[in-house]
Amino acid sequence: MLEGAGHGSMGLTLGPGVRPEAPSRSLFWQRDAVSPVAARVMGMALERTTLAAATSKLAADAAGRRQKRVVFVNAHVVNSAWRDASYWETVADADMRLADGSGLAIAARLAGTPLPDNVNGTDMLPLLCREATVRGQRIFLLELDSPRERKVLFHYQELFRPE
Repeated sequence: MLEGAGHGSMGLTLGPGVRPEAPSRSLFWQRDAVSPVAARVMGMALERTTLAAATSKLAADAAGRRQKRVVFVNAHVVNSAWRDASYWETVADADMRLADGSGLAIAARLAGTPLPDNVNGTDMLPLLCREATVRGQRIFLLELDSPRERKVLFHYQELFRPE
């Protein structure tokens, strides 16, 4: 089980017979970047995909007007879901569960299903904006209340303004 809150240390308990993969230079594994076999951390299935592949899939789904519920799963999400069954169901029912952070990379590697990439919302948003601009699509951001959030929105509107 992953333990800890915030920036504290985390521990991992592996099931019987689970052997960690040999270490490499990176936490993330790029050999077969996208795999149909889900990574599992504490029983939660995660997409084994790259940031670029996940972004392209979401952009294609948007172009086809297919709604998708996406959860960026980090160690806090896994720990919270572990303790709250209804939250677990909410996360598990998402169309895509994308692994966010080194904690999940370490846990997935130790469980024998290494992740190809760190797929997080902060890195994905500019890629999605670029894809939307190229495809002539629009992006709607909900609940931008703070001055900082509105400043980010203005920056993205200027950065990705169609020519």
